[in-house]
Amino acid sequence: MVDIPGHYNYRKRLREEHLPQAQAIIIVLDSKDKSKISEVAEYLFDVVSDIEIATSGVPVMVACNKTDLTFARRAI
Repeated sequence: MVDIPGHYNYRKRLREEHLPQAQAIIIVLDSKDKSKISEVAEYLFDVVSDIEIATSGVPVMVACNKTDLTFARRAI
């Protein structure tokens, strides 16, 4: 398991380094931080549109944490 930090500079480099041998991808979204949702959506699009991921059938899961907090986005 590899934990890739959310900062753009680290995320891109580490994703390119570890993506080829990934067996599954879990993206954790802080559902309380609404300002980051569009950034996570862009990252998710980058991941699922990656040709290696699309052709290899690697499962992708989005997990929402902090959904129990007031005003947090709810998972559907």
